[in-house]
Amino acid sequence: TRIVDRGHKVDAIFYSPDGSALELRDTATLETQMLDGETVIYSDQAQVHYYAVMTGAEDRWKVRVLVSAEK
Repeated sequence: TRIVDRGHKVDAIFYSPDGSALELRDTATLETQMLDGETVIYSDQAQVHYYAVMTGAEDRWKVRVLVSAEK
């Protein structure tokens, strides 16, 4: 089995007024391939949705919550 990342669309859902927190929604397009050696015998594409809450820490953003969700 091989999973191929076909791209992401990230939207900012919430940005706190003081700039300390950010909520993002990521729509990822993933292709799952079943292989026989290097030959693809089955392929399926799906969109997966993730939500992330990030906060500022030190000199960068850190992911505090990451969940997958139904659309």
